[in-house]
Amino acid sequence: MKELLGNKKKGMTLIEVIVTIAIFSIIIIPLSVLVTTAVKYNKQAENTQQVSLTAQKIIESIKADHKIEHNSIALRLTNSTQYLNKMESTTDASKYDIGYSIYDADIDVGNYITSDITFQRKRDIIYDLGQASAVSSDGTVTVKENNTLRLDEAGSSDNVYPMTGDLEIIGKDDTVILKNKSGEDIAIINKKAGSSGSIKIINMKTEEIHVYVRNDSESADKIFNILCCKNSSYGDIKICSEGGAVRKYLNVPSGNLKDNKNGVYDVNVKIYKNDGGKKKIYEITSSIDIEN
Repeated sequence: MKELLGNKKKGMTLIEVIVTIAIFSIIIIPLSVLVTTAVKYNKQAENTQQVSLTAQKIIESIKADHKIEHNSIALRLTNSTQYLNKMESTTDASKYDIGYSIYDADIDVGNYITSDITFQRKRDIIYDLGQASAVSSDGTVTVKENNTLRLDEAGSSDNVYPMTGDLEIIGKDDTVILKNKSGEDIAIINKKAGSSGSIKIINMKTEEIHVYVRNDSESADKIFNILCCKNSSYGDIKICSEGGAVRKYLNVPSGNLKDNKNGVYDVNVKIYKNDGGKKKIYEITSSIDIEN
């Protein structure tokens, strides 16, 4: 009889059941939160990737077919064509002049997702209107393959200087000084009346050149502009600011202009979620160098 009682198996007590459930809860709840959070962030990353690809598609579409001579730009964002209309006045008259825009455009990436798109030419690079003309500047510096430097200044003949090492340009209140990195003066250019200082650089070498720029002007409002001309066969121009108010522009057209619509344009794409209020979820800006 004792042997029978001794072999009888005992069941789990209530306390053991409660402890087991508690341990299980301690393990499973953080795991479930972790899985839920991972799913949430994966979905957000997927949505961000989708809208970023859509924004890039918009920019590429404008690059491929901008037609800036028209009053509107056709853009096929969905199955139907939409239009960026020419703006009477741009969003920032101090920075842009020619502009096109469309707001709350349907971009076909789900319900309540729209985009604001602007396509504007920068005013910072000024062209003479109504005639073929190069970018306005105090002087043009052309760096040649044989390590010489040609300087073109309005009202004077061409000047050719030897160049050793990298190029250094210093903007003063009334002059622009070109030096090599050894500190030797290459040339001095008098600024045009009322000019804040502007030099155009053309690289005719296959490898890149380095240009170090410093603005020593005592006038805080005088920005020294560096206009870098790019051709696919040339090397890049690397600009390094060494102090002062310096503004650099890459990929400026190096040839003569055909009309006053040429220049550097900014494309800005803002994507919004309009469910219960307009909330920006993505933005990208890209530049287009147009020479028709």
